[in-house]
This record gives sequence, C-alpha cells and structure tokens, in this order.
Amino acid sequence: MSPPLRAPSTGAVAACAGLALALLLPAALRAATPAGEAPPKPLTGAQVLAASTAADWRALDPSKTLYLELPAGRVVIELAPQFAPHHVANVQALARGHYFDGLWIMRAQDNYVVQWGDPDGKKPVGAAHRTVGAEFERPLRGLSITRFPDPDTYAADVGFVDTFPVAADAAIGRAWLVHCYGMVGAGRDNDVDSGGGTELYVVIGQAPRHLDRNVTLLGRVVSGMELLSVMPRGSGALGFYEHAEQRTPIKSLRLAADVPAAQRKPFLFAEFQQVLAVEQDPALRRRQQLDHGAAERRLAAARLADEAERLARTQRQVDTVDGVDLADAAFEDPGGDREVLVEPLDAEDLAPFFGALVDPLLDRFLDGFAHEPLLGS
Repeated sequence: MSPPLRAPSTGAVAACAGLALALLLPAALRAATPAGEAPPKPLTGAQVLAASTAADWRALDPSKTLYLELPAGRVVIELAPQFAPHHVANVQALARGHYFDGLWIMRAQDNYVVQWGDPDGKKPVGAAHRTVGAEFERPLRGLSITRFPDPDTYAADVGFVDTFPVAADAAIGRAWLVHCYGMVGAGRDNDVDSGGGTELYVVIGQAPRHLDRNVTLLGRVVSGMELLSVMPRGSGALGFYEHAEQRTPIKSLRLAADVPAAQRKPFLFAEFQQVLAVEQDPALRRRQQLDHGAAERRLAAARLADEAERLARTQRQVDTVDGVDLADAAFEDPGGDREVLVEPLDAEDLAPFFGALVDPLLDRFLDGFAHEPLLGS
C-alpha cells in the first residue's frame, strides 16, 4: 500500500558518503578561529570530498546491500538493520525468494516518492512475511551520532549514524531514521503494523518529515537515484499509474551477497577519485554528459514506442460507430458514391508524429541538463 500521508547519481553518491566528514570539518575550523575574527567560509561539498582520504570511506556490506535491477540500470540500496531489523530481515527474505522479480514501479508522485511492489497485492511471499510490526524508532543508547549544530523543527537532535540521517531525543531516550532524499521505506496501510517490505518507496523530493515515526524506514539509495527520480509521474491519485503499460518493470531485486563477486558494484575510494577527476576535467565531464544524454534518448525512444503501440491498441478497441466496427470496415462516402476503407493506425504510423513532437523538447531538456555540475559547486 502507499505511505499513508512523495541516492543520488554517481556524483551525488560521493557527496552523500562524505556528509559525515562535512559535519566535522566546519566545526573544527570554527573552534580554531581566534576571538574577534570572522569564521572562515563554510566548505562546499566538493571541497570536503576533495579533502577526504581512503580512511574516510567504508565498503558496503554485501549482506546488507540490495541491487534493484531496472531496464535503465542498477539501483544500489544500503539496508539499516540497526534501526529496522525485522523489516530488513523480511526484505532480505523477499529478495532471496525473488519476490520482486517481474513486479513493477507503480507510483511516481512528483516531489514525494517513487514506489514499487505488487499492484494487486496477491503475489505469494514465500518464506517471508506479508506484514511485520512497525519499527518507527529504537533506543538511543548504543548509538554514536555525529550531530548537527543547527536546531531542527521535528527533533531535539539530528545528525548521522554510519551516514544514515537520524533524529534523536535524549529526554525520552529514543532515535529514529528521518525522511531525507533517497531514504527507502516500507509502504503500509492505515494499520501501523500493516507494512513489511512487500512494497517499498524512496523519497525523490522534499523531505516529508511528517512521515518520521509514522512509516518504517529501512535503508537508503547509495547509487542509481537518477534512475528513480526521473520516472514519469503518475496521473492517478497520489501519483499511482492508471494503466498497467505505464509502469516500469523490475527485472530483479537481489542481495549483493547473492550476486557473483564479479557482478557486484564496489564503492571504493578509487572510484570516488575517478568521479572527482571527471568533475575537475571539462573534457571528461562533457563526455560523460554526452553518454548520459544518449542513454536518456534511448530510454525516451523506448517509452515513445510503447506509447504509440498503446494508442494503436486503444484505437482498435474503440473504433466503432453505431455498432459498426470501423477497423478494416468499408462504408459509403456520404458526399458521393466512393467506398472508403478505414484501417487502424499502428505504431509505425504514430512514431513519426511522436518523434516530431518530442525530439525538440528532449533536445532542449538534455542541453540544459548537460550544464548541471556532477558535484556541488
């Protein structure tokens, strides 16, 4: 079911992984500023990342990492069993049982969430459970939080635990994950215990902090966020797709531990250095932007072909007048004695129209996109 109440590209992956370091360096600089002098200008994300070393990075645990395989590529999700152990265990069981294979991304609500699962809610869950008790928060004890110095509207303290965004309240001794961009949660119905991980969602817009401690969060997107955030927005209520052909199929969802080592995607300091090199070299950066633009064109062309075929099918189904099937039917021209043959349009008929309509818009969009920086300014 949908959440009751909407990580990043390779460059943003690096930025996300370096956030904990970003919290520490500005504080250290402020502490070192002599009295009476203005504090130095805060470091940008790119500067913090450029100053990082291999010791500031950690490898993902394959047993706590999911690979969501979509037609456009792979999304990497890191699970957070320290906050939602039962949900994580259930999602791991669902992944091992291939539950998500062949299901769909069924919702894309602008500035809110993208959600995937079984639209009908009927697929067997195998050894997993369909529902799991809510895990909205956990004891604060035992957590080492890198805290923000700034106040927060929703919590007494906010910061990071192992690069997961968290909030805490020492007065009640509780801590919880928060709905930041790229966080992954388990959709539920009105009953707080009706979730379990058979439907998952990711935040793709502003942080819906009102969902904190209302829906169980269980992980975050580490890579491939750009594949989710660009999903066509659903026109139905809450961004759900109204027609099955609008959904994006899920090829598979696997634990990294169950994927051959050669097919895993490691996140190492060396990979970040390659990303940083692209950011700093205009020629390399432009080449990557062109590659990304070509991939976007292929994806758009595939979607246009699907839409053309859908419209052709729709025409075949509805082309009747006064009970007479107009598809492949002949009738007399009211203005003369000519016999007119009516034939349904097919995908080849519609493709040039869609190409002429969309190509200029797509070119303009990609041209503007190509000037966006990979890392923060």
